Parts: sequence; structure tokens; C-alpha cells
Amino acid sequence: MSTLSKIVYNFKNLPGSHSDDFSPSDRQIEFIVNHFRSELASQRVNTKKSTDGFYQEIINLKVEKTKDFRPFKDNVEILRSKSKLPSMVTSHNRGEVIDFIGMRDDFLGFQKTTVHTFNIDLENPMVTELYFTSGDYLYIVSQGRSLIREVYMKAVFSDPREVKIFNGELTLINGMDWDYPLPDNLIGQLNNMIINNEFRWGQIVQPDLINDGKDA
Repeated sequence: MSTLSKIVYNFKNLPGSHSDDFSPSDRQIEFIVNHFRSELASQRVNTKKSTDGFYQEIINLKVEKTKDFRPFKDNVEILRSKSKLPSMVTSHNRGEVIDFIGMRDDFLGFQKTTVHTFNIDLENPMVTELYFTSGDYLYIVSQGRSLIREVYMKAVFSDPREVKIFNGELTLINGMDWDYPLPDNLIGQLNNMIINNEFRWGQIVQPDLINDGKDA
């Protein structure tokens, strides 16, 4: 797995990466790389190829009781993440690309459901915990297990830096010398996607308003 700084350096050596009309900062290059990494991950999910190396973890995602949704059964508890989740990559086949949500030491994770079907899914006597997302929050539906205060989450996120900030591993203005969640053997494919979509670069980048010395 390569560092983000190495991937940004590779971008700068791609044809057309700098011109009189387009000279992105390092942060703007990061936006472009994130965008096409998300597209690549989504394509791999849709074609049933491995996404190992794309995943990031939120090890202790804090949850708390909520009354946002009403269960039909009295012994069912609904929990919501205390914070909004970092944005996730989505695919046509699977929706949000989530590998695991559950208790960290459990072999099997919670079953995926939706805000519209969780009460129906709970009619299955084999189901005790479910999860769904709504409004950028994670919801846990628990039947029979009490005292859930945190869960483990593994997913493909759209902005790896955002996840590291969420986990307290980085601040917004930290540099780029950290492992970027992309397998080394797919960097060439990512670069080809970027080159073949050069006309979209200007639409993807956002203004670089962070004074971090990364403007070149």
C-alpha cells in the first residue's frame, strides 16, 4: 500500500496534469484521486471483483439510544451513531460498500436491513441484530442484546482522509505521508482512469482554502 504523497507525486507526472489553464494544488489532486478511487471501487463491486485494500475501519463507533424510529416489539432497542458517518462509496449492486458492522470480537456481523423493512426482518427468530443507514447516521436494531455502546465498522469510504480525521488519526491540515487505502497493483489502473477522464478534472476539484503549504 502506497502513501498518499507517492500517489500525488505520480499524478503530477501524468500527461496533462499541469497546464496554463489547470494547475491543481496537492489537496485538489487528492480530491481527483479520491473521486476515481471511488469509481474504481464501485466498478469492482459491480463486477464481483475483490475490494480488499480499499476498506477502512472505524473500530469504536459510539452509539446511543434513539427514538428516531419506532420498533413494533417492546424488547427491541434502536441505537444511532453519535456522529454522522464519513461518506461511503456506493455501487449499483450493493448500495453502500460495507464489509462488516457488528461487535469487534464477533465472527458474524449484524444483518443489513432498511428503515422500511427492519420490523419485518425482526420476525425471523434467527435475527437478533440489524443495521441500516439513514441521514448519514448508522442505526443498530437490537433484539435481545443489551448494553451495546459501540460497534466495529469496516467499509469503503469516499474520502480516506475524512475517516482518519473521524478516528482521530489526522487533523485537516496533516500532510500526506500516510498509507492510502488502494492496492498497489491497482495504481496503474487508477492512473489510466484519471488520464482517460482528463476533461472532468476541473469539475471534480474543490477550492483549496486550507493554508497548509500544499499549493504546488
